[in-house]
Amino acid sequence: FSPHLLRRSNAKTLGHSISDAGDNHQPLRLSAVAQAEEAMDSALASAAAIADQRQKIEQYRHILASVISSSPPDIPQAKRFLNHMVSDEVPLVVSRQLLQTFAQELGKLEPDSQKEVAHYALTQIQPRVVSFEEQVVVIREKLAELYESEQQWSRAAQMLSGIDLDSGIR
Repeated sequence: FSPHLLRRSNAKTLGHSISDAGDNHQPLRLSAVAQAEEAMDSALASAAAIADQRQKIEQYRHILASVISSSPPDIPQAKRFLNHMVSDEVPLVVSRQLLQTFAQELGKLEPDSQKEVAHYALTQIQPRVVSFEEQVVVIREKLAELYESEQQWSRAAQMLSGIDLDSGIR
């Protein structure tokens, strides 16, 4: 059994012709991405199935820590985590705590990744913004700080102006 045959076989199943054999690594990379997605989905489903709320939160924190600490940052996995947190699968009390932790940990990502993930988070949270007001404030403040450090003053102001000062939290 040869790895070259595996690559050639994967190329066929992914719709690539054998003449594409010069790019033997592409099918394997797609496979690795698919495996990572499957592992994340499995970890999230496993955490969602835990009945004890304290254990559930701890498991989600473990998943979040692995997403935030991955190097290079795994943006698709961070987005999967966010999608799961704002879904109906996660009780609101749990998702609020984890999104709060997520918002506070955003600063650990490199600036471009931080911006992409934070903007994605704001977009995903928007339909349920009333449920996640505190988390939105933290994300917006983090983004404003980042834009300030890059001397992008109007973007920083834009982030801060999106904070609802009439809500009950401020």
